[in-house]
Amino acid sequence: RKLEQDNVFYVAMTRARDLVVLSGAGTKSSKGWKKQAESFLQNASSDLLRTIPFSNVPTIGKMEVKQSVSGRVNFQPLEIPGGAERRPVTSLVKKQTAISQPSNGEDRRAFGILGHVVLEELANNNWNGDIPELLQQFSSVEYEGLGEQLEAAREALRKETAGAEALFVEHPFVLKRDGVILDGTIDLLAQFSNHWKILDYKFSNESPESVLETYSPQLAAYQEAVEKLNPGAEVSAALVLIGEFVRILD
Repeated sequence: RKLEQDNVFYVAMTRARDLVVLSGAGTKSSKGWKKQAESFLQNASSDLLRTIPFSNVPTIGKMEVKQSVSGRVNFQPLEIPGGAERRPVTSLVKKQTAISQPSNGEDRRAFGILGHVVLEELANNNWNGDIPELLQQFSSVEYEGLGEQLEAAREALRKETAGAEALFVEHPFVLKRDGVILDGTIDLLAQFSNHWKILDYKFSNESPESVLETYSPQLAAYQEAVEKLNPGAEVSAALVLIGEFVRILD
């Protein structure tokens, strides 16, 4: 039971991206999570930890309970002031381009997801791996042409990341723009000695011009996020268009 409690506490503390709010009774003897965090609570600097007595916690409002003629109780919900809106970075995309349609009529979304998974595995292994074997490992459905597209994409990505000091696969980020917080995941982020390179995969048969027009806002958010994380660093971003041909669009 103690181990499970420790695990739950650890998960709760490590899921937060920006802010952790802890509440508890100020009893003389610490128990539960407070006892586990006591050392941190006593030694953390004021830059990291803010303590507010319960008496000083601001009140947003009170719930009003009204009795109707029929005897039913109607609750008036609290009016909670609005804060920052949180949205996925994909919301910046106004329309979706068509993923390469498998010839056997299977789900085209699954086609693109499978392609992403295989490229993720290849990037984690320095672009080494048997693509037909990986396709069988990750899906029981055979998509005609996907293997050839992935082989071409691997070679293009190998060239784009040649000389990189590190590759970050499925790299998550949070970007704040005024009153909006954008959540996103970069397919591949390559770190070089003097710059960063963002590579985002798109499985589509549409024209390069159409794909760039559709996904440029999303790509710009990726670049902005990496630039904010690495002030002064040079950051480039490109779409990897994977279809009948593989093209790098920047």
